[in-house]
Amino acid sequence: SRSSRGVPPPPSPPPQSNPMMAAPPPPAPPPQSHPLAATQNSGGAPFPQTMVAPMTAPMPAPQPINAPPQVAPAAPARPVADATQVIRPKSGGSAGLIIGALVLAAAAGVGAFFWMSARPGNVLVNVEVKGPKGTKVSVSLDGTEKCTDSTCRIEGISPGAHTVKAVAGDVEKKATINVEPGKDAIANLTLEVASKKTGVKLASSQTGIKVEIDGGSPRALPVEDDTLKPGDHTLKFTGPGGRYGTKEVKVTLEDGQIKTLDEVKLPLKSVKTKFVFLTKGTKAFLDDGSKKSELKDDGQPIELDTTKSYTVTATAPGHEDFSKKIEFGDEPDQAVKLELAEKGKATPPTPTPPPGPVAVKPTPTPTPTPTPTPAAGGEGSLFVNTLPASACVVDGTPRGKTPFTIKLSPGSHSITCVAKDGDETLKKSASANVNAGETAKVILKLRD
Repeated sequence: SRSSRGVPPPPSPPPQSNPMMAAPPPPAPPPQSHPLAATQNSGGAPFPQTMVAPMTAPMPAPQPINAPPQVAPAAPARPVADATQVIRPKSGGSAGLIIGALVLAAAAGVGAFFWMSARPGNVLVNVEVKGPKGTKVSVSLDGTEKCTDSTCRIEGISPGAHTVKAVAGDVEKKATINVEPGKDAIANLTLEVASKKTGVKLASSQTGIKVEIDGGSPRALPVEDDTLKPGDHTLKFTGPGGRYGTKEVKVTLEDGQIKTLDEVKLPLKSVKTKFVFLTKGTKAFLDDGSKKSELKDDGQPIELDTTKSYTVTATAPGHEDFSKKIEFGDEPDQAVKLELAEKGKATPPTPTPPPGPVAVKPTPTPTPTPTPTPAAGGEGSLFVNTLPASACVVDGTPRGKTPFTIKLSPGSHSITCVAKDGDETLKKSASANVNAGETAKVILKLRD
């Protein structure tokens, strides 16, 4: 043998590793990231990383069969670089959808904000007019007329400050309002408009005349009505007892205008005429063209038709005959004095007849002319005043309103004065005797 010859025995072959008996290699430590490795870039996206396979632990050196078991040395620490593991990013679709949704939501929010802030609003205007009824109103917004009512709603107004103006008559008022998106802004304005008097002032020297304005109730003259509206109006005049004809007058009134008709005259259908015999033994006859009737000296008036023509004739012993055509005036009652001149003598002065515009005189007398001072010589004066003031007729001739002074021939004169007190007509008559070169005074209280 080799040992007997001093030759060492050959080394034993290394024991075969039994995979069932061999200790399993220690598990590989989990991959570690290098402390300096960055997993994401500045934009938040991960850097691409490379997968590194773990190192396999070295196999232990073969041991002799009788050698004690050796403990496998601990695996050396792997370099930091080997422990770095780069992980590839997953698909970026989900992140893109989320970001897109956030962007869309933000844009929608901004759009909704601007839409809400730009929505139009409305303006409600209330105008109170203190003034004449029916005063027209004009409402404008920022200089443009929007309506002509005292209450109106103006829609679709852009948000912001606006100026509302209301005009009524000669008065205007402005207000600044702030319109908020989708809301109503209210403007309350008050206008005080001074009343402009528009109407008519009517009077007549004829007694009992009434007027209907635009078909209203009859009102006795004189009438002062300043409540009419500007425009066209119809005045219908009527007289009492059916003895007057009617008369219609059309007037057009401007705003603030008072139209005056101070001498309204109606045509008479008939006149009550009283014949006064002043000459003894006078016989008088009235001829209407178709028949001739004798007049009686009884003081009773005769109703004469104004559509006919009348002539009165008179005779008296020792006096001149005369013939005179009767002329009708404006009064429904009149008196005719018959005074004849003696033969061979001058015609006596004929005084103006009492109330009534007609007088039968042998010779015409001139119409008296008003004057404030008495006339010297053969004329006198008459001063007339009333309480309240009134329109007067002297001897059938209108003389205007009191007080006044007129020149008259000497003799007896009749005065009739009429005044309007509300709906009541005041009337009073009197007579006065006028002397040459003197002033007769008549002062009447129309209300007892």
